[in-house]
Amino acid sequence: MNKEIICPACKHVMHDSASIESYNGYMLYRCLNSKCCLEFWWPLKMPGREFYENKNNFSYFVYHNALGDIGYHQQFFFENYCRHRQIKGLKVMDIGCGDGVFLKECKKIGFKPYGIDFDSNSVKVAKDAMKIENVFCLPLNELLDNQKNFKEDFDLVTFFEVLEHQDDPIKFIGCVKKLLKKGGCVAGTVPDGEMTDFVARDRELDMPPHHFIKWDKRSLFNFLRSTGFDQILVKNVYERRSIVYYIVFIEKKIFGDFFRRLKREILFRKKSFAEEKIAQLDIEKLERLNIIDKRRISMVKILKYIRNIFLYPLLAIPYYVFLPKKQVRENIYFQAMYTR
Repeated sequence: MNKEIICPACKHVMHDSASIESYNGYMLYRCLNSKCCLEFWWPLKMPGREFYENKNNFSYFVYHNALGDIGYHQQFFFENYCRHRQIKGLKVMDIGCGDGVFLKECKKIGFKPYGIDFDSNSVKVAKDAMKIENVFCLPLNELLDNQKNFKEDFDLVTFFEVLEHQDDPIKFIGCVKKLLKKGGCVAGTVPDGEMTDFVARDRELDMPPHHFIKWDKRSLFNFLRSTGFDQILVKNVYERRSIVYYIVFIEKKIFGDFFRRLKREILFRKKSFAEEKIAQLDIEKLERLNIIDKRRISMVKILKYIRNIFLYPLLAIPYYVFLPKKQVRENIYFQAMYTR
């Protein structure tokens, strides 16, 4: 007998025979409701806090060492949401705030920043390195239970690259609405479920249990509208990759891990997990980390220079002549107002 599969966005009921792909014990489904059409993985079960605090994850290694930078998709928020608004004094809650680098930028332009994240190590960095006082390490529903004064208290709630992780997005957005004042807004991004760029997309990180939901513009717009939001803006975020990005890609295709191994040998005499991760950092982050001898970093700069001299001529004409300015459609940006 076929099991019932329930769409997490519209609650349409299907049967497990409707799956379109499988991956490591998960099945991919497309909602058969013509007003939804969401693609999602089943079973829907978010991993616990230990998954996000795992030091084997390179992204979290960056967060835990205060090496994060504002993402281009977050810059898109400042260009769109903040352009015609009076920001000074508005209260913002960033869900999944990570190391707080986005909230630090919000604070600079006049927001009163608050944040929440599963990962206690990232929360510590947000407080200590980014100087964001009001950051909490607990699930969203517990925050609402513990901080009664937060209900209907925020002008804006942001969640960048969060909605695709949710096993129950309707419950999640219900908690978000409890935080918002009347007329308050939400803003954020999700990975573009239709994006197939072979350079940009790391397929493993886009699969469960990292991501459960493959949002596209249509399903995201319909979800926000069906959950009580209006004045909805949903648009693709494009990024023009630098030529160095493609040099690194071609380098890996031609030489494999040769340059990274050589870089690691230059930086370290012995091998450990931390050193493997440090060897993946770019020059600017190596200098910010401030634990590597400057002479060794200079040697890595020379290695990078040699690599670029060899590969730049191969890519210069294709990059500047044939590649469009908007090369990579990797994310979808959204913002909307909740008027109750």
